[in-house]
Parts: sequence; structure tokens; C-alpha cells
Amino acid sequence: MVADSQGTQPPNGEKVMESVPTRPTWASQARGAALASAPAALMAGIVILIVLAFLATLAFVGVIDAVFILQRWPSAYLPLWSGPLWNSLFLTIASYVIGFAVAVPLGVVRAYGVGKTRNPIAFLFYAPVTGYVHAIRGTPFFVQLWLVFFVVIEAAPRLNILGWNVYFWAGLLALTLNTIGYQSEVFRGGFQAVGQGQIEAAKALGLRGPQVFLHITLPQGLRLITLPLTNEFIALFKASTIVSYISVYELFVWAENLGVRFGHPIEGFLMISLYYLLINIPLSRGITYVERRLRIPGLGTQPGGESFAFRFLGRSDETRRVIGWSRAQPIRARSGVRQTSNGFAQVPTGSRGRLVPAGRQQPRDGDEDRPVPTGLPATTATPERGLPTS
Repeated sequence: MVADSQGTQPPNGEKVMESVPTRPTWASQARGAALASAPAALMAGIVILIVLAFLATLAFVGVIDAVFILQRWPSAYLPLWSGPLWNSLFLTIASYVIGFAVAVPLGVVRAYGVGKTRNPIAFLFYAPVTGYVHAIRGTPFFVQLWLVFFVVIEAAPRLNILGWNVYFWAGLLALTLNTIGYQSEVFRGGFQAVGQGQIEAAKALGLRGPQVFLHITLPQGLRLITLPLTNEFIALFKASTIVSYISVYELFVWAENLGVRFGHPIEGFLMISLYYLLINIPLSRGITYVERRLRIPGLGTQPGGESFAFRFLGRSDETRRVIGWSRAQPIRARSGVRQTSNGFAQVPTGSRGRLVPAGRQQPRDGDEDRPVPTGLPATTATPERGLPTS
């Protein structure tokens, strides 16, 4: 059945909804994109205002000494890069980079050590690697920190000869061992999410195992796990405060000393909270933007539902029009088949387009007069989508 852009009246008298809205102009698309991000920005603004109002209330009732903060700023409340802020960042970045390098091969072992894609070499290391991952994920980091600390203390005389700070390197080692276990699971999920058909096709073309991994599995797997890896970095940065229990001088110890020295602990911990927010929020938003730019359509899981801001505040008509047009675009164009998201495809046959079930490359006899099922929108054959109209 072929329907025009305004819809047609089927024999049963029910109006058929159009499936392809009129394509909006570039200005309309930009305006719709701005309106689409407006609810989330509004919700963020409301949260910020609530937090500021809460802090102002604490300052008004005397819980927070605003005068003291202004007098001591920035000498007392601005840790330099050579101090605790640098130590926290160094602990996080160094442990994350080392963990990344070690977690990639461990993720390969976890992904290809068992199952139909079992690799003989990966199978040999699968049991110990799996045991290590479960041990790290099944015990608190606080316990792991003390175990590593006491092991390092036993080797302290030899480390002191090298001039190393035993406590600092014990904290770095504990963070590294912890993030290796979590990152290896992230890589395992990313590698297993790559379709097995692509791997088999690459092998059929003559690529060897390492070549398939470097050119097929690893690039696509990294795109899928960009956000989980970012979450792991943020979690590791926040977990670096726990190493303060073994006398590592970082942000938490700095805030604690500030409270003891000046008698204002609340102000000190509010400041380190601000430092964490100033680093974590821009990092999270930036990586989210990069992930959207590098996302491969159809790779991995389907996008989730609407955000809370959309459900709570709704959408404008302009936003609905732009989003509706983008969702109506064909998600595949192969051998002349234009597949749409409603489960049907358009196949150009002669001077008109036929409606056939998606995935069928050739129309069968009788498809031209096939009725549209109730509740499904009819497709529209328009020159805009590359198909001639009747």
C-alpha cells in the first residue's frame, strides 16, 4: 500500500498515520536540538539553585563561617599542584593508566577463555584471571588497601634504600590492583559485545587472530566501553581519599588538617567537594560528548528511553517534529531496500514502492496490495527518500 504524506483512508475507514514527517530545515533542526536539551539544562539549574540556597542557609545560621572563607581565600583553601591535589591526581592517573594496560589482556582472557570462541592460550589463564577478578570485586577496597600496606611494610627496608615513600607507593599499588579487576570486566563486556559474524568474516578474508583483534574487536569494543571506563576513572579518583588512612597526603588529609589547624572542618570538606565536582563533572560531560560523536549506529544495545527531564517537563512540538523525523530515517540501505523502524521496508519496483516485511530483498506476488496492519503507520514513498511516488 502506498500512502501520501497526509495519510490515506484504508477500506475499514480508519485513518492511517504517516510514517515519514516532512524533513525540517537546518534552522528547525538546530532550534529543535536546543529545545531538546533545554529540559535537562533546566533541571540542572534547579538543582544548582537548591544547593546554593542550602549553603546560603548554613552560612546565615552560622554553621558555615563565610567571613573566614573570604579572609583565608585563596591562601588556606587553594591547594597547589605540588601539594595534595597533585598527589590525588597522580595516584588516580598513574593507577588508571597502569590498570588499563594490564586489564586489556586480562579482558581478552575473560572474553575468549571459554565458550564457542575459546582460545587455547586464553583458556590456560582463564581460571587464575577469573579468580583474581572475583577476589577484587568481592572484597572492599579498604581491606585490599591494608593487605597491600602490610605486604609493602615488610619490604620497607629495601624500599627505603631506594629513597621511596613507602606509604605513597603502597597506596598507588592498592589502587592499581583494584582498578585492574574492574577494568578487566569492562573490557570483557566490550569485546563480547562485538558481533561474532564480523570476526568470522575477518577470518574468512585471511586475517589472523591478532589482526582481527587489533582491527575489528578492539576499536569497536573501545567505542562501546568509553562511558564505563570514564565511570571507573571517576570512581577511582574518589576512592583515592581512602589511602589517607595509611598516611598518604592527599585532598582528604589536607581538609582534615585544615579543620584541625583553623577549627573549621566543614569549610575544608566543602572545598574538597568543590574540587572533586570541578574535575569530575566536566570530565563526564566531555567524555559523553566524545562517545556520542564516535558511536557506531547499530553497534551494541539500543539507546534507552527518555530522560527524567523529558518525562517530567515534556517536549515542545518543534522538538517532537525533529525527533520524529530523525527516527523515521532508514536505518539500512542495501540492495535498494529502505528499511524503517516499524518493521517494514520499501522496495522500488517500477514506478512505485511496495511495502514488504523488513529483511526481504525481493517482493513477492501480492505484496503490492498487502493491507497495512492495524496500529502500524503506513510508509510513504517520496522522492526525498530516493523512491518514486505513484
